[in-house]
Amino acid sequence: MEIHINVSNMCRICLIEENLIDILLLGEPTSSWMTDIHRYFGVQLTFHEEKSTKLCISCYRKIETWRKDVLNATKNQNVIEFLDATIKKQGQERRNRQNQ
Repeated sequence: MEIHINVSNMCRICLIEENLIDILLLGEPTSSWMTDIHRYFGVQLTFHEEKSTKLCISCYRKIETWRKDVLNATKNQNVIEFLDATIKKQGQERRNRQNQ
């Protein structure tokens, strides 16, 4: 009994065979997608391999959502750093005024 599976035509993450997007054909730099897929899912893709370089819509959206979450977390971290520095500065100014 032979099993015929086309490993190049399924989602690299969840193995679904429908609604696929080939990340090698996306407009933005493919290496960015490859890096993010590796960081998010732990799956390493390369440019010249016989295995699938496709994601289903669901897995594609997970990466997009994760990217937005990372961007928001970075922005929020910048706000926290600013607020922390402002509070420390105000505390130092208050101590300086009290010591005068």
